[in-house]
Amino acid sequence: MDDGLKTVWQIEPHTIAKHMILKNYLQAWFRIMGAYNEKIVFMDGYAGPGEYSKGEEGSPIIALKEAMDYLDSCEKNGWKKPEIVFLFIEQDKDRFSTLETKIREMKLPKELKVSLENSSFEVITKDILSYLENEQVKLAPSFIFIDPFGYNLPFELIQRLMKYEKCEVFINFMYEFINRFIQRDGQDSVMTRLFGTDDWKKINFDELTSPKRKEAIHNLYKEQLEKHAASFVRSFEMRGKKNTTKYFLFMERTTKKD
Repeated sequence: MDDGLKTVWQIEPHTIAKHMILKNYLQAWFRIMGAYNEKIVFMDGYAGPGEYSKGEEGSPIIALKEAMDYLDSCEKNGWKKPEIVFLFIEQDKDRFSTLETKIREMKLPKELKVSLENSSFEVITKDILSYLENEQVKLAPSFIFIDPFGYNLPFELIQRLMKYEKCEVFINFMYEFINRFIQRDGQDSVMTRLFGTDDWKKINFDELTSPKRKEAIHNLYKEQLEKHAASFVRSFEMRGKKNTTKYFLFMERTTKKD
């Protein structure tokens, strides 16, 4: 889906809020997971260029700096340092090149292992999961940030990720786009793929008020995650300049399987 943006674009207030949530969550996540595991993984599935038009930091740089702050704390307190693996995926060639340059300019400690892929989140993640499944290898404790511009995210892929213990996924569920296109001709297969069910067709959108419509779409996706993917799900509503809902942030995780 073409997002219509330049290589580097102006940051929106709701994006700043989203990044604050990510930053605060990672502060705790690195410390908790790093204390009990020799290796942990952060994946950014739609990494972008790493910066915005006025120099504001993108999610990859925020994540790297939080990891570096954590390693500094390890050094000061005599804690054992884990290996932290970063995988940044960006499909747009120019944005990928900009991100690559930004990261190359950083002085990263040896404990941070960074890989960049100029490809799609779906392609790379399917390759990783197929390898893990074929080799019967466990996924290291992982935090996966999925922040697409559109809504072409297969639910089946989330299900496969959430089969692994200590896997946490942070999804930007693009409500504004989904609400706009859900009744449009030609969207059936895309929406069924997104929700992992065709139950969205049972919603009588024309008879719902705007708040009830939003509630129905949000609740269906949340119920799908709770019933078929994760053991814990939480969501945050993000609003734009006109106080309209832009998207929901879904955070979900798996716990130890019986």
